[in-house]
Amino acid sequence: FPQVIGEAMACALPVISTRVGAIPEMVVEDETGLLIPPRDPASLRQALEALWGDPARRARMGTQGLAQARLRHDADRNAGLIFGIMEQLAQARSGVL
Repeated sequence: FPQVIGEAMACALPVISTRVGAIPEMVVEDETGLLIPPRDPASLRQALEALWGDPARRARMGTQGLAQARLRHDADRNAGLIFGIMEQLAQARSGVL
């Protein structure tokens, strides 16, 4: 889960990354960015040229990435969810539930 991808999305920037690990869960192909094979300079060049030549596409991807960042990667929201889960687990363990 590369932090830099979340940061780019929070800055309304389209992302170009590889299809490894959890990255495809973060970057939705042609919605929030482009996914390329690892170690493929030709694909990287093609992706860069595609976004460079299409400002409207870059803006659309950036806007959608920002929306995803706000929805899925907001630290305050996620901390609240984690604390809620922890509270439920603590209550279940103590027999409060």
